[in-house]
Amino acid sequence: MSIAGWIVLFRVTMLSSQPIFGTDVIFSLRRFNVAACCGAFINVGTALADDHTCERIGSVIDALNLTKQFQQQVRMIGPDPGDARLSEVLNFEQRHYERRKGEESWYVQARVPVPLILDGLSTLSNCRQIRSETIDGISTTVYAYERRLPASRLTATMWVNDATSLPLKTHIVEPQTSIEGYFNFSYDSNVVEPSSAENWK
Repeated sequence: MSIAGWIVLFRVTMLSSQPIFGTDVIFSLRRFNVAACCGAFINVGTALADDHTCERIGSVIDALNLTKQFQQQVRMIGPDPGDARLSEVLNFEQRHYERRKGEESWYVQARVPVPLILDGLSTLSNCRQIRSETIDGISTTVYAYERRLPASRLTATMWVNDATSLPLKTHIVEPQTSIEGYFNFSYDSNVVEPSSAENWK
């Protein structure tokens, strides 16, 4: 299964936008990757919860869904601590590419937006603004929330770039299985779309 699958199935929050091998998630740990976390200087503050925080998180996810091109480095960790997969993901317009770290061949499938509504209700709940954090010189606001999936629920933490209002990284956990996903985002418009790729089966 792909990450997009995982995130949608599993759905992360985040934020991914697709299968990534998985980005919300239902992905296969057999093909996957993790972005390294860089040094960070943390300014810890009182966690804030209000009626507008879920709306704020939703607006960030909406903005990501509308972003024409972005990249992700992904690390998926299974229930077995030794079961970890690193993957890289490219999103172009309506297409989602991914491959396991170190492999040459890409796999492609339709890009799937991160859903904010499920069965007529918001997928987001228990939203909190928890702190400010500076990562590699980038000021971010850190949010924690839960994402409802068709058959389970994910807990997520998302670092939002204060200058762009787009995700810088996300961390998701599926409590029932203890599967974790780490997603690092970049927005390089110079990245070239793969000239060839295999379709996901």
